[in-house]
Amino acid sequence: MNDAPSNPSSLRGGLIEALRTTRSIERDVFARLDPAAREAPAADGGWSPKDVQAHLSAWKGRTYERLLALREGGYEPTEVETDEANAAFHAERTGWSWGEVVDDADVTTDALVR
Repeated sequence: MNDAPSNPSSLRGGLIEALRTTRSIERDVFARLDPAAREAPAADGGWSPKDVQAHLSAWKGRTYERLLALREGGYEPTEVETDEANAAFHAERTGWSWGEVVDDADVTTDALVR
């Protein structure tokens, strides 16, 4: 069975719709959180909800960079281990304000849609 899409523009449209829907759901979920709870680390000392949103956006940004490099005929960014990338993303974004996290989430989603 051939799993290739019969209409690439339909696939593209579906992916764009999924990105927009996902970002809308993220906004709704995080808007329901008390701002203090959004900033607080998990009970086990893990990531705060703000850290989770920043993490999701970081991976969207990485996906955008990879797709852009392939589209322009360049090389994909150097692959790193997932745990290493997660640690780097967290260290880079842990001091960001909620506004910076939201802006990054919107920018990365918009970049992928374009």
